[in-house]
Amino acid sequence: MCDGGRPLWDYLAKAVAFPADQATAVVTRMVIHWLFEGSTPDWEPRRRVIADTLNAAGFRVEGGKPVPLDAAQALYSDVRWMLDCLQLKVPERTFGEAANLTDGGRKFLLQVQGLLEGP
Repeated sequence: MCDGGRPLWDYLAKAVAFPADQATAVVTRMVIHWLFEGSTPDWEPRRRVIADTLNAAGFRVEGGKPVPLDAAQALYSDVRWMLDCLQLKVPERTFGEAANLTDGGRKFLLQVQGLLEGP
C-alpha cells in the first residue's frame, strides 16, 4: 500500500459509515456506540432494542409489518461480523471475557462515528 494505507483506511471507514441500506446504518450506529461503551446488551434485550429502534425509525418488513426480533438479530449479526473482520478489538483470552478495542480500532471507529454525525 502506498501512502501508509491511508486510502484503504478512509475507504473502509466510509463503507462502514455509509452501508448500502439505511437499516444497516441505524444498526451500525448502535453497535459502534455499544463498542465504545463496552456494554453490548445481552442477546434478548439487544434484539428488542434493535427491533424497537428500527420500528420507531419507520422501517417495516414485507407487507408493512413491524421488524421482527429475528430480523433485528440477523442485521446485528451481519454488522458485528463485518466489524469483527476488521479486527478492531484485542482478542479475547477466555470465552466470557469482554474484549477491548485496540487503539487502532478506537481511532477507526471515531472516524466512522464522525462520518455518521456529519460535518
